[in-house]
Amino acid sequence: MTQVSSRPNFSAYHTVSEAAEFLGVSTATLRNWDRSGKLRPRRHPQNGYRIYLHEDLEAVLRSADLSNLTDGSFAPPVDWAAVGETEHVVQFYESDVFLIDSVSRFVGGALTAREGSLVIATEDHRQAIHKKLVACGIDVAEAVANGRFVMLDAAETLATFMIDGAPDPHRFAEFIGNVVARVAEGGKRVRAFGEMVALLWAKGNRSAAIRLEELWNELAKTHRFALLCGYPINGFNAASDAGQLGSAPPDWGRDAIAFL
Repeated sequence: MTQVSSRPNFSAYHTVSEAAEFLGVSTATLRNWDRSGKLRPRRHPQNGYRIYLHEDLEAVLRSADLSNLTDGSFAPPVDWAAVGETEHVVQFYESDVFLIDSVSRFVGGALTAREGSLVIATEDHRQAIHKKLVACGIDVAEAVANGRFVMLDAAETLATFMIDGAPDPHRFAEFIGNVVARVAEGGKRVRAFGEMVALLWAKGNRSAAIRLEELWNELAKTHRFALLCGYPINGFNAASDAGQLGSAPPDWGRDAIAFL
């Protein structure tokens, strides 16, 4: 009599990264689909990691419109219109797709209202934000020409005020303060996005990152602007890491915001 093994065939399963690649989405999107019930992950009996049955993934491809199931579809929405003129917000994110969408809505809202925006980001993110804004129908060239929109390189901007591995308060206030003042000319409200802090954190210079967040808050005492800073969540090992910034995201593994 032939015995049939009850052991699962793990060759028919995919890891989180393999499943995301198979579906053509980010791991963040995959995690959001788990929460929403779009997918039902299994648990590996030896290590407890999430795994996905191949036939379940194929079912998603057959039944779902993946173009509408992006990170932003399940991430908690942020009403940027409700953000105060001097609010300081930290965005923790897993995927660049989510970050670009979030930042574009943040600064795009200001540009649409004929207000001012400042973006200090890496080259890749600047290009992606520019492309997203244009796709949303915003005349970026006109905003730049009129001084309402300024984009700066994060690393180059950091170099203007860093001394011996720490941000110099006077140089920061002078350089960033002048840029904010120019964008705000004529009484415009200003929204600024920066990831200089993220660069410092990624290099392990956490004290400088925290000090830079403080300098932004000090600058807000003399210049009115709403600030959004972005941190890739994979740079944090525990909730206590983010707690150093003032507030930890409520659920590690989620895109989240914190108000400082």
